[in-house]
Amino acid sequence: MLPSYEHKLIEIREMISMLLHDILLSSKQSLEAFENRDRDIYASVQSKIKTIKAVTDNIDTKTIQTIALFGPEANELRDLIVYLKMTNEIDRIVDSIDKYCKRFCDYICDTYNLSPFNDPIVYLHTTTIHTLEYIYDFMMDIEHCNAHDLYRKVVIEESINDDIFSIIEKDILALIMTNSEHSMEYINVLGTLKNLERIADRGVSIAALLVYAQKGGELHLRSQIGK
Repeated sequence: MLPSYEHKLIEIREMISMLLHDILLSSKQSLEAFENRDRDIYASVQSKIKTIKAVTDNIDTKTIQTIALFGPEANELRDLIVYLKMTNEIDRIVDSIDKYCKRFCDYICDTYNLSPFNDPIVYLHTTTIHTLEYIYDFMMDIEHCNAHDLYRKVVIEESINDDIFSIIEKDILALIMTNSEHSMEYINVLGTLKNLERIADRGVSIAALLVYAQKGGELHLRSQIGK
C-alpha cells in the first residue's frame, strides 16, 4: 500500500484519538458538575458535545474517501471498517453524555434529596471514565498495545458499572415504594443514570472492534474474558 495511504490511516487514528480525548474530558467534567451541583459545568459539557458530534461526521467522510481512493484490501480495509463502526459507537456515547447532562442538570436543583445516592453515582461515573481512559490510551499507542488486554479491562469495568447501577436501581425502587409522591421524579433520575451504564456498554463494543482490527476473528468476545 502506498505511503500516502499509511499517512491517511495515521491521520484518521489521530482524529479518533483527539475525539476520545475530548469525550473523556467531557465525561470528567460531567462528574465534576455532579459533585459540585454546578449548572454552568453541565452547560459547558453540552456546548462541547455539539462540536464533538460534528467531528465524527468528518472522520467518517475521511474514512470513506480513503477507502474509495486507495481501494485497500485485507487488514487495511478491516482497520478502516472498524473505524467507521467505532465512530457509530462514539456517537452513541456522546448522545448518552448529552442526555445525562441535559436531564440531570434539572434534577439536581429540585427539592427532593439525592444525597443517599451520591457515592454510588460518583462510582458509576468513575467506571465510565476508566473505560474511556483505557480506550484512549490504547489508541494513543496502538502499535504497542494488546487489544485483548484492553478488552478484558473494559469488560471488567463494565461489569462493575452494571453492579453499581443495579444497586442504585434497587435503592431507588425501594425509595419509590416509601415516597410515592416523588415516584415520577425518581424514575426520571434512574432513566438518566442509565445513560452512564450505556457508556460502559459502548466501551465494550469499541474494545471488541479493536480486538477484531488487531487480531481478526469474531466480534463476540465476552466469553474470552477468563481465557
